[in-house]
This record gives sequence, C-alpha cells and structure tokens, in this order.
Amino acid sequence: MKTKPFQDKTGKLFGNLTALNYLGNRFWLCRCSCGKEVKVDGRDLNSGKTKSCGCVFKSLEFKAKSRKNMLELRMRDPLLTTTHGLHDSSEYTTWDMMKQRCTNPKNKMYEHYGARGISICKEWLNDFGQFYKDMGPKPKGFTIDRIDNNQGYNADNCRWVSQQDNNRNKRKSWRVVIDGKEKHLYDILEELNFLKKEATQKERQKFGQLWSYYLKTGKSFKQFLESISKG
Repeated sequence: MKTKPFQDKTGKLFGNLTALNYLGNRFWLCRCSCGKEVKVDGRDLNSGKTKSCGCVFKSLEFKAKSRKNMLELRMRDPLLTTTHGLHDSSEYTTWDMMKQRCTNPKNKMYEHYGARGISICKEWLNDFGQFYKDMGPKPKGFTIDRIDNNQGYNADNCRWVSQQDNNRNKRKSWRVVIDGKEKHLYDILEELNFLKKEATQKERQKFGQLWSYYLKTGKSFKQFLESISKG
C-alpha cells in the first residue's frame, strides 16, 4: 500500500495556529495566536477541525453570563464553537456516533443502520454545524430519535427524546392492541401492576424479550399475561 507523501506544514497558518515543527506520528507542535503552544493531529489541521488552542471558545464562554446565554451563542454560530471546543460536547458525540453506525462497516452497529440503508442527509453528513442548528441543544439524559425508524437521519425525521422513549420507539413489536387502541407493552404492564413505574430498564426488557418470544411462537397476549402472573 502506498503511503501519502509527507506534507511539510512548518510555518503554515491553520486558523489561529501556526505549525512550528513535526513531532512524529502525525502530530505537529503549533503556536496559537494567544501564544500557547499545543500538540495537534495533522489531519485535524488539514480538515479545519482544530483552529486554535481552545482560547477563542473559552473567551466567548467567559463572556456568556449564564447557561442560557451560552446556548444562544452556540445557536448563533455552532461552527465557531465546534472548531474551538464543542467537539467534546454531547451533541458532537451523538453526531459522530450517528455517522459511524451509518457509514463505517467496521462499527458494531453498522448492520442495523448503514447495512439496512439508513443514511444521513447530505446537509448533516459532514457538517456538525448544520446538525446543531437543526437539532438545537441536547437536553440532559436525552438521545437522538428517528420518528420513522425506516427512514434516515434528517431534520424532518429526527428529534431529541428521553432514553426511555427512544427504547420504546425502537421496539415496535412491543406494542399491543387492546380494545382497539395500540399501547406499549410497558404501559399495559404498569396499568395491570405487573411492572412498577420505577422499574429499571433491565427489568422492563425482560418482559419485552419474553413477549417477543411469545409472538414468534404464535401465542396470544392473554397467554403471555397468564404466564407472567404465575411468576
């Protein structure tokens, strides 16, 4: 396999960073416009992912007098904050994981996403800033959810939801029609006192997996309830 020729970046400017000398293993010693020297991956310099030591974002964050102001700042210019520190945020992690499971065949979740044809819209694929503008700040404890699980990731089909709601959406087979109304298995079991509202996700999944087994074997929901009532 041919290796890419070495690109001398010495003296070149990348945003607020000036490359000083090569450190080996792709890393360069750079000096920021603020005077601080940092070690940066050459790939991040080329792609524009890293453009400063982080001082620009920290300065803006310091000026934000409250969390609300900081969120407004991020909404106004997400690309600026991305290149100066937001790549360590929960939103960026969500975006990166989304890309991995849809585009990387080596990712353990690829068979459930990319291999199934679940794709990412061109507006989001290589642009975290646009993803952030469309989705907004991620509430604590929430995750990204596709409204239609057969469709890909795009602004019209995605939203932030709690982890519990996301788990319910993933398990379409764990929904039951009773008296002409479709309800989630967990809701029914809570109403019938088989499941406590404060039950852990592990406890809930045990019921879900048992119900999935009953569906595969052609047994009815009544038989399922009779089984769990016997313990």
